[in-house]
Amino acid sequence: MTSNVLSLIAEEAGHDLPMPATSYGLLALVFFALLLAVTWAFRNNHQKHVPPSQTHGAEHAADQGTVDRHH
Repeated sequence: MTSNVLSLIAEEAGHDLPMPATSYGLLALVFFALLLAVTWAFRNNHQKHVPPSQTHGAEHAADQGTVDRHH
């Protein structure tokens, strides 16, 4: 459907597209795959920089050997 729309736009404008219509879809797919790779590379990054005194939950208290108390 997208290639039909791009072809229709090119015909109305009176000139050809700079590359085949399917290339636009492939470029978008590659672009979003790169964004996914960057997002995946920085997953759980916040947990690496939280000071131990600010962690909450039983699993963190067990790892640190202390009891997490709320005042």
